[in-house]
Amino acid sequence: SGGNCTRFGIFSLFYGIYGSYWFNVLGERRSPVMMDVLQKLGYKFKIYAAVKLSFPEFNKTCFVNVPRKDIYDEPKATDKVGKDKEITGEFRKFLSERDKKKPYFAFLFFDAAHGNYASPKNLRKFKPAAQSFNYLTLNKKKVLPVFNKFKNAIHFYDSLVGDIVKDVEKSGEMENTIIVVTGDHGEPFFEKGYHGHNQAYSEEEIKVSMVMHVPGKKHKVYSNFTSHFDVSTTILK
Repeated sequence: SGGNCTRFGIFSLFYGIYGSYWFNVLGERRSPVMMDVLQKLGYKFKIYAAVKLSFPEFNKTCFVNVPRKDIYDEPKATDKVGKDKEITGEFRKFLSERDKKKPYFAFLFFDAAHGNYASPKNLRKFKPAAQSFNYLTLNKKKVLPVFNKFKNAIHFYDSLVGDIVKDVEKSGEMENTIIVVTGDHGEPFFEKGYHGHNQAYSEEEIKVSMVMHVPGKKHKVYSNFTSHFDVSTTILK
């Protein structure tokens, strides 16, 4: 990731530059080159977020030129699990109804693994898992149930992504669709003596998983150093 927090992690993913440029870009309301190019090519944008994109101000940076009608960031659900399910459902609905003759770019921004780590009861695979916890009293001896709570939230994400991939496969569009699955930052659980992101630049905070499906490319595991700075240029190539 290009950052250890949401603001800079997402920023580097879309712009391919360091997070320190955020403030200048925000002030100028400048769209990412990748988004500008796709817009010129006639791509339809569909942005789905479980949280409002006004903080951090992605509506004034990454998606500043995306029409408001194509941004869904105020889900009706009241909890994290419900909101993530809702935006997934809205995107799947778009997939089933869209004009396949026109290209599209979609972004889904989940929230269940952020903060208190939420997941549906039927997907709580990792045990023992905490029901709730106190940030102030959490320590290395008490962290395992909290870590499992986090992993259950990630497992929930996996089910949502799996449903989307199945839909793309059924539509027959896997061979002309690039899919990127990644995170904006990591989450330490006392591996370096502390819990939570936006604190340091340890590997637990900035090393994130990334899976890409690129039509025409065979399966391969890359163990060399890569960066979110490369994602937008890789997609445009």
